[in-house]
Amino acid sequence: MLRGSDYYLKKSNDISNNQPQGLSSLITTETFERFTYYGTRSTLLFYMYYSISSGGLNLSTSTAASIFSIFGSMVYLISVFGGYISDRFLGNQSTVSLGAILIIFGQIFLSIPFFNLYLLILSLIFLTFGTGLLKPTISSMIGNLYGINDKRQDSGFTYLMSGINLGALLSPIIIGFIGTHVNFHLGFLFGAISMTIGLLIYQKSKFKYINDDNIYPSNPIEPYDIKNILIKSSICLIGVFLISLLMFELGSFNINNLITFISVLIIIIPFLYFLFIFFSNKINAKEKHNLWIYLFLFISATMFWIIEEQGSTVFAMMANFNTNNNFHVNFYVLELTLFLIFSIFILKNKLNIKRLLTCLSIFVFISICMYIFLNNLYIHIPSSWFQSINPLFILIYTPLFAMMWKKFHFSSIIKFSMGIGFAGLGCLFMLIPLIFLNSISNPIWILISIGIVSIGEMLISPIGLSVTNKLAPKYFKSQMMGMSYLSYASAQAINSQIIKYYYLSPATYFTILGIFGLSIGILLICIYFFIKK
Repeated sequence: MLRGSDYYLKKSNDISNNQPQGLSSLITTETFERFTYYGTRSTLLFYMYYSISSGGLNLSTSTAASIFSIFGSMVYLISVFGGYISDRFLGNQSTVSLGAILIIFGQIFLSIPFFNLYLLILSLIFLTFGTGLLKPTISSMIGNLYGINDKRQDSGFTYLMSGINLGALLSPIIIGFIGTHVNFHLGFLFGAISMTIGLLIYQKSKFKYINDDNIYPSNPIEPYDIKNILIKSSICLIGVFLISLLMFELGSFNINNLITFISVLIIIIPFLYFLFIFFSNKINAKEKHNLWIYLFLFISATMFWIIEEQGSTVFAMMANFNTNNNFHVNFYVLELTLFLIFSIFILKNKLNIKRLLTCLSIFVFISICMYIFLNNLYIHIPSSWFQSINPLFILIYTPLFAMMWKKFHFSSIIKFSMGIGFAGLGCLFMLIPLIFLNSISNPIWILISIGIVSIGEMLISPIGLSVTNKLAPKYFKSQMMGMSYLSYASAQAINSQIIKYYYLSPATYFTILGIFGLSIGILLICIYFFIKK
């Protein structure tokens, strides 16, 4: 069987820009998975801290936010485990299928209408392992569609990001609305249905992306490795058990201390895993050099996601408690917008008298309908819909950045530094309503702040996946894709600890994050010129 890109270049191409066949099928599967994941995220936080009478679990907001952050952190931590399973045991194709099945069961457990914290934890465990198996492996499969130094790869991962954000955009609108305005468990059930559809599409289209790299493990487990794996796993489990036992004996075994323990563990693990890969006898000197470059980018990405993930916690609670989400629909504003749209259409098209009169008739008809049905109408925007702001901006920015990358070429370090800088500016922007206006009742401030941070995500997220695939050692491809997601894990673990300080002083909280982001961006630029020199 021919290798990835050599095989697919003889087949019909996918999406656009001469992309390999199989790309659209994998992106569609990932879109449904992201629809499920972000739909759960848009509802889960509210489900945990809403009162029992409102269908929630009645946890405190700080505890709910910490559990929410730890869940997101563990998802990306387990991504390394998923990459390991794929590389050494199952191969990419089977790993994705297993992950999808676990996600479906996790969503079904959440949809059971029992208000039980233990059932919540069980479902989150299934979702954590399912997403951890599926997410890095899909990215690795897409990377395997391309040959070495294939210039289409950056565009392919940009298309992947569009699919991810399409799912992330629609899920809060659909699942979030059902969960917060109809029934939480019904919303989770929609997530299970979504992932089932994604799995069916993946299985039906597998002939499009079958090649040796995606079927077989890249670094199969050897008999002599099994003993070492069992020893290391036993040591880790015994260590966790002893620490838990010590906490129990000291009377400090509670949900908050458990979150702290998991947070510290998640922050340490990426660096231990980096050392494990770096000192492996299966990588050469050039690959070690690439790993040092990757370490700089990993740390900077972690700093960025600390700020970006405020959108799903701090901004979500702001939208629920502090902002006025009732909007008055003004007929004159709608009329002006409609007039501008028709004017642009008419100016761009040379219309004869008959077609011009037809356009004017349609304009008048729509205007009358808007005056009758929409004038003085009040619309309530559910809090969960604010989770769609970030993916909406990403979808708007994607074609603009795709065109920009064709004209301008920057180093990955420069892109990362600019991305973190925009994230810092997004935080500092929130000081305008918090300090100078002393009010965040207008949600436009949240909208603009997330829009600024989303520019940074366009500079970091797709480039990060592509760079990881390029710098990953040959025998650690899927594991390195999982390693890239540990930047999310570390960021959310840190957020689970620092989010409590938001309640003490929101202005100070955003000031520190903003200065922190700008400083890291400047530091990365200095590192870039030092390396270049």
